[in-house]
Amino acid sequence: MQNVYAHATTEQLTLEALRNLDFDSRFVQYRYSVSPKEAFDERETGLEVDTLADYLQTAQGQVTAQYFLVSSGKQPSRLGKLRIYRALDQDSGEDALAILPGACVTLSKQSAFDYGQTYLPGKFSVFSSWAYADELVTYGNPDEFFYYPRSLESAYERYVADFERETQRRGR
Repeated sequence: MQNVYAHATTEQLTLEALRNLDFDSRFVQYRYSVSPKEAFDERETGLEVDTLADYLQTAQGQVTAQYFLVSSGKQPSRLGKLRIYRALDQDSGEDALAILPGACVTLSKQSAFDYGQTYLPGKFSVFSSWAYADELVTYGNPDEFFYYPRSLESAYERYVADFERETQRRGR
């Protein structure tokens, strides 16, 4: 498989490089990502899709929120920060040392780990970050989300913090 994140190396990206990082999402295993460029382009032209914040306002969303509370001890909030997770290997963005905008994410660390075991043969890592419910696009699936940050600046701040944390953790 082609490394779709060829430009997202272990060197920290600039704000502009993050905004314009593009790749052909057809090469992403199991369709679980769009490029940061695609995510920012869609956000800037006005999202016309449901987010987790929208979903949590429905009756079914309230039931799902209760499920999260029982299964994980935490309840997703329409307004507060949520911890997000993603399993990555060398072919799906691990070298970026962070969850990038456009990535498919989950609210469950165990789900991310299970995904890695099932779909990422060999060595993989589970990365975490945080997002708001209105940054998590559902595309009809309330269990997995695409991370579409509110703004380039807020996404870059999170990216830098996550990159630095992961760099220190790995002793680089």
